[in-house]
Amino acid sequence: MPSKSPIYPGPTTARGAVLAVLLSNEDQTGAEPLRGRVTLAAIVRALKRKYNWPIETSSFPSNAVDGRATGRRSTACRRMLSSAPSSGADATG
Repeated sequence: MPSKSPIYPGPTTARGAVLAVLLSNEDQTGAEPLRGRVTLAAIVRALKRKYNWPIETSSFPSNAVDGRATGRRSTACRRMLSSAPSSGADATG
């Protein structure tokens, strides 16, 4: 079964801002587009599932500030996989 083509979210959305950072290969230095409404992990998950972006992630146990295990897991975005289209293309047009 062929994979679906990635879809670009709106450029002024949090998903669009996170995708722009991923496509630029820059580090996400802050959570400006999020403003406490949604986690970065949720946005990356939506980009992978709803928008079909080939993003490699890893999940790892997270700890509280004092080092105690919380039983929760965190997700880290590692990189965009090579099958992503060039950032100049726009599939929404």
